[in-house]
Amino acid sequence: MSAASCLLSEEELQCSICLDVLTDPVSTPCGHTFCKLCITETWRVDTPCRCPFCNEVFTRKPQLKTNIFISAMVAQFRQRAQPNVTQDHCLQHNKPLELFCESDHSCVCVLCSLQHQGHALVPLKEACEAKQRELQKNQAHTQRMIQDRTQKISEVKQSLELSQRAAEEEAAEGVNFLSTLMELVQKALDQVLQEIEEKQTKMKTEAEALIHSLEQEICELKQKSSEVEQLSRSEDHVHVLKTIPSLTAAPHRNRTRVTAPLLLGTVQSAVMKMKKQIQNMDPKPLSESQLMKLRRHAVEVTLDSDTAHPDLTVSADLKQVSRTGVKRRHLNNSRRITGYHGVLGRQRFSSGQLYIEVQVSENKEWVLGIANESINRKEAIYVKPTNGFWTIQLINGEYGTTDPEYTPLQVKSAVQKVGVFLDYEEGLVLFYDVDTAALLHRFTGCSFTETLYPYFLIGVTEMSAASCLLSEEELQCSICLEVLTDPVSTPCGHTFCKLCITENWRVNTPCRCPFCNEVFTRKPQIKTNIFISAMVTQFRQRAQPNVTQDHCLQHNKPLELFCESDHSCVCVLCSLQHQGHALVPLKEVHKIHFHIQRMILDQTQKISEVQQSLELSQRAAEEEAAEGVSFFSILMEMVQKARDEVLQEIEEKQRKMKTEAEALIQGLEQEICDLKQKSSEVEQLSRSKDHVLGNFPSLTAAPHKDRTRT
Repeated sequence: MSAASCLLSEEELQCSICLDVLTDPVSTPCGHTFCKLCITETWRVDTPCRCPFCNEVFTRKPQLKTNIFISAMVAQFRQRAQPNVTQDHCLQHNKPLELFCESDHSCVCVLCSLQHQGHALVPLKEACEAKQRELQKNQAHTQRMIQDRTQKISEVKQSLELSQRAAEEEAAEGVNFLSTLMELVQKALDQVLQEIEEKQTKMKTEAEALIHSLEQEICELKQKSSEVEQLSRSEDHVHVLKTIPSLTAAPHRNRTRVTAPLLLGTVQSAVMKMKKQIQNMDPKPLSESQLMKLRRHAVEVTLDSDTAHPDLTVSADLKQVSRTGVKRRHLNNSRRITGYHGVLGRQRFSSGQLYIEVQVSENKEWVLGIANESINRKEAIYVKPTNGFWTIQLINGEYGTTDPEYTPLQVKSAVQKVGVFLDYEEGLVLFYDVDTAALLHRFTGCSFTETLYPYFLIGVTEMSAASCLLSEEELQCSICLEVLTDPVSTPCGHTFCKLCITENWRVNTPCRCPFCNEVFTRKPQIKTNIFISAMVTQFRQRAQPNVTQDHCLQHNKPLELFCESDHSCVCVLCSLQHQGHALVPLKEVHKIHFHIQRMILDQTQKISEVQQSLELSQRAAEEEAAEGVSFFSILMEMVQKARDEVLQEIEEKQRKMKTEAEALIQGLEQEICDLKQKSSEVEQLSRSKDHVLGNFPSLTAAPHKDRTRT
């Protein structure tokens, strides 16, 4: 079925109120059609509501909606009747577009303006001129954006080039450093093996010489013993008296004792030596640009006088601290440091990066760095990481640090100003000589978990070693009242002989301290107190330095009797253990015979000890050499692995940066193309009087946002 034409004439499409072609046609309940504006205005004036054409009255005002079918017919009629209507005319009313609605951003005719009551309506020409002026401003802004992005592309390319150069330099420096380190490791291994071999050869030579000498002495002593034996049976008293002086001549002195070399320390010694060599490898000083990067994180530090030790004086501006030696009266709050001459800064840090510079040129002794908030402030403690300090120091004219044990720092000239850099998240603390930009020390891999403060300590006083020699009373066991033997300390802090306290607790339950009677619910595990044991040994050596071979080693009594059964000299107390033996008063001949026999036994024992020591030393040397080879081989593997990881990390970082830079450049170039296109459209539009208002919103859209900086 062919489509029938439904085009009506102008009269058939007229509104019976305004006698013009229908606009927004609406139909009443009675079936007649009017312009929406016309019927709405009629019903506003006339009541009750009725149809203007047939006068039918409506008791309730009808709800009017545009008749879509008739509206389509009206639009088709207008297109057929006026095919040459331009964009300067209203498509609905075929009237010139003379107004601009700033509320709806649309051009309207006079009739349309009735539907825009309450909106901001301005003449079309005036609105067009205003928008053209705004386009010119937007055009200037677009040109600036193009220039900015072009400049940014240039900066990214330059940054990428500099980064590539820096990566190559860093890789070369890393390879050079680690290659030198591998040479040091190999050299250290060779030295370890050579040192072990030299020590073992030396010991073997000395041992063989000593054994030969001891064997010679034993032969001479046996000869002398035989003579003494014969002399003891002689009845010729004159001959005995003449011969005794030659037999009592001073025996051969002991040769130098052969001591097994301390091979167990050879590898450790080589490692320490290598460590010092590594420390002496001067790190590359910071460049001016690198120092400037650190200073970007600079903070101004002031001192917290409430934490300063009473001997310290903080200046009025809270930027200087001095030690006058005069103790000042301060409120002893929980934050004040009293165990050592320190002070904290006011600034606290629990994230991010910071950099501070400290003038130290006027102080002969100082400690500075970073400290935990929870440090022990009331007792004298070591300033080291395990106690919450990350510092360097100048004490007794030597620069050093404790990481974790004391290590001297290699400083070429006196430091005037110290720079301290902290990276909380990376666990990094760096110390620099600001004047030379040289790295003084670094703490890496720190695990910061609490708030940190700048820390300063000045005027460190060297402590002399105090003598620890005590009197006999002070070293007595309160149970046996004798000098301590195997001293052990109880949990309450008192000290007794191990045998005494063990026997005491075996008899008495529950376990308690015999001195203060403190009861222990569980029997304490006691071990020899090494420190007190050393003090007791030192006391014994001081108290009895002159015990001779004429005295009993067990009772320190004179040897006055000779046991013919055991052929030994004994004191009166020892004789109680020789009951039933033939004991006679000690004669000179007996003394000589006993003394010679003892020397023979001693020298024989010494030969055995030297041979055993030599055997043990040989075994230890082989084990130490094997350990050294294993250790340094592992170390070389670690260095090689570190070298590969450094190169890989540098390559990955550079690849990542290059990828990000290329993506950023591509994004910026795309933005420049879009902006140039928009600039061209704006340029054309600025010369045209048409389309300005219609196209303005799309040309003034928000520009692209900046990409992430590489």
